[in-house]
Amino acid sequence: MSKFLLFVLTITLNFFAFSQNTTVVHTLPFTVLDSETKEPIPYATIYSHATGTGTVTNLKGQFNWDSLTSNDTLRLSFVGFESQIFTSNHPIPTVIYLKPKIEVLQSAYVYGNMSFLYALVSGCKESRSNRTKPAKTYLSLASIIKGQTIERMEAYYNGYFSGYDCQELKLKTGRLAISNFGDRFFISTETTKALYLHQLFNSDSYFPTGPMGLNKKKLSKWFTLQFVKSYQDDNQHTVYQINYTPNKECEDCFHGTLWVDSLQHQIQRITLFTNNTKQHPFIPLGNSDSLLNVSLEITKNYTTTQSHVQFKSTDFNYQLVYKTRTDSVFTVNTNALVYAFDHQTQFDLPHFEYGNISYQDYILIGSIPYNASFWQNYKEFHMINSQETSKLFQSLHPEQTGTFVNTTHRNFKKPFFEHAYKPWSIKRIQLNHVLDEKVKGSVPLEAPPSQQYHLETQIYLDVNEFNDSIHVITKSYFDPYDSFFYLPQTSNTDAFVNMYFDLTEIKRRELIILTQKATSKSQVEAIYQKCMTDLKEEHKTFVKETQRGYKLNGMTEWNEYIYRHLRIDNMELFHLLENP
Repeated sequence: MSKFLLFVLTITLNFFAFSQNTTVVHTLPFTVLDSETKEPIPYATIYSHATGTGTVTNLKGQFNWDSLTSNDTLRLSFVGFESQIFTSNHPIPTVIYLKPKIEVLQSAYVYGNMSFLYALVSGCKESRSNRTKPAKTYLSLASIIKGQTIERMEAYYNGYFSGYDCQELKLKTGRLAISNFGDRFFISTETTKALYLHQLFNSDSYFPTGPMGLNKKKLSKWFTLQFVKSYQDDNQHTVYQINYTPNKECEDCFHGTLWVDSLQHQIQRITLFTNNTKQHPFIPLGNSDSLLNVSLEITKNYTTTQSHVQFKSTDFNYQLVYKTRTDSVFTVNTNALVYAFDHQTQFDLPHFEYGNISYQDYILIGSIPYNASFWQNYKEFHMINSQETSKLFQSLHPEQTGTFVNTTHRNFKKPFFEHAYKPWSIKRIQLNHVLDEKVKGSVPLEAPPSQQYHLETQIYLDVNEFNDSIHVITKSYFDPYDSFFYLPQTSNTDAFVNMYFDLTEIKRRELIILTQKATSKSQVEAIYQKCMTDLKEEHKTFVKETQRGYKLNGMTEWNEYIYRHLRIDNMELFHLLENP
């Protein structure tokens, strides 16, 4: 079984992450509780009909909301509970108690005919849709050791959902905060990939078996279903709440609860629990480290008001008991939430092509520029952060990317993640240091020199509009995943590669100047496309006139052009004029 989601242990010494002078201001949050148990209700939905904005409660049942205007209507909802409406005349109380839905079918009636539960659950497979639909999507992740938040991630995506499952998340922007626990770091490198992998109706080797997707015969053999109650939801559909527990025939299975819309045979909500499972997608980073125990808790929520089920959210919580090579044992609790909050529109994604890379969550967010204007101005959907989490994002100031970690510490002389996209700087790059050796192409030895190498650079562009103002972020990158160089590497080829990269940076700076007068995102897009077309032609001319750095006349002319724009003399830096 191939496991890919690495839970990484990184050891450092004498690391201090936080500024002690940071002041964090918080407003008093609202809290949503179960009226019967008085327990917090996490991930309840709050939606404004006037503004089309919303949020969800955090693990403590808390959320923030500005005061309601006279024409605003706020709706608070959660599966299995009575919804509540708030207006300026009916303001939000500090503590909100949600009442469970009133039961409409008595348990005694159902116990006389249990077989229909198996038919109801197994029949949900027929209501699936294969159509893929996009939605604006929010992701939140937090990892905690002994009450200390040691990892925090927030990101916005265009999510792509097919039926009950998430198929892909394309990054809009994100940010990471990593705090040391003693002399160590713990990071969850590919949680989004695990979210893709868990398909509700398919069994695989990465997760324990659940009840969905099984035919009626196998369902009755592997699971015992127990009726809990039934009620009518806000659309007057009868919903059955059903507990399921594995029988002895199922060696490693989930247990949990189902909420099934009996009219449309659709799942509204499902919880999946397991303790100490062997079926999971996690591995430790080092061969000497090990996972002593893995517990999973997955909850999936769907909207069933339409003919086809619509993905709403997945909260994916896992507890790992991690043993290090020095026999230290840590229990790490991670809570992740993926929430599709707008199925009508999509984000304008940045211009940037990602390769097929490992550690994808961290490399993607840790490579792209930090979009401060987005985090300051985007109000459509967000979730309240704890005071400790807010400190993580405010006391560590990112210089270039959305990674809030002290990477200037002496134990971080090398990049925190190897083979990340290389941003342009006055510091020169060397091919043997930046190329990803794992992505070599199949080039025959007899191929001409022009086919023995390929250089790929990108200009990252993200455009947003806030308060009638256009915000443009750009960055030049050398792409180590789509670049290769099989020919001998010399000072000539190093100068050639750096000058190729410099031309990308010059074009980026031209792009900034040209977009300063743009008044719309469409104008910025048109300018960007023209600049990229011009850059492609310029690269072709440069390659032709320099012959991989060995045609000194051409190198000299292009070197002068680069020096005028960037004040960098590659010919001198790489001592090309001294070569015979």
